[in-house]
Amino acid sequence: MFLEVYERIFLLNPSSSSLTKSLIHRILVITKDEDYLQSPDKQAKVCDLPVRLTVRVRNQTRFAQAGLKKQIDQLVYKLYSLTEEEIKITEISGK
Repeated sequence: MFLEVYERIFLLNPSSSSLTKSLIHRILVITKDEDYLQSPDKQAKVCDLPVRLTVRVRNQTRFAQAGLKKQIDQLVYKLYSLTEEEIKITEISGK
């Protein structure tokens, strides 16, 4: 049952993120090994993968948000026709 659910997500849901698909693929590879049920190391890897995925997604989200903030800042600077000196003052005071 476990594998069937993941296979359906992996194969039938084209809108799944590449990180999610990568995670599911790695889980499938590990759990299809003949010795999976007898290998605590492999079982631990399967349990650890979703945690690692969550951390990666959070980091990517923070990185994307920082990039978006920088784009918004640049648009505001342009909107108000700020000079380089005014931009430096604004950025220093915002920290």
